[in-house]
Amino acid sequence: MTLVCNQGPAEGLAPQGTNPPSSCDHRTDGICHTGDTIVGVAALKEAIICSITALDELSYKEAEEKYLHGPPMHYREKELFEKTILKAARKRLAASIGATRDPSVPTP
Repeated sequence: MTLVCNQGPAEGLAPQGTNPPSSCDHRTDGICHTGDTIVGVAALKEAIICSITALDELSYKEAEEKYLHGPPMHYREKELFEKTILKAARKRLAASIGATRDPSVPTP
């Protein structure tokens, strides 16, 4: 059972109507890991690394480094992402300027 952790490490967490887990190891990913999910996460990581080893014909160490590095980010993807963020920021700015502008004052 995996519990989403919205509180600090000192506070226990559980879905409504249940008791908090007796041993909850809070981690930085915001998930409350109980013993069975730690095993599941480790097994999934190993399965992904073994798949990378087989598909890309790499050594286990190279596949693990590739897994830890994550997917490649191409220049064009980064450029489109930044352009989308700037466009959204400009829309928010225009909306906030329009909301604060006095409608009785004509704009030049």
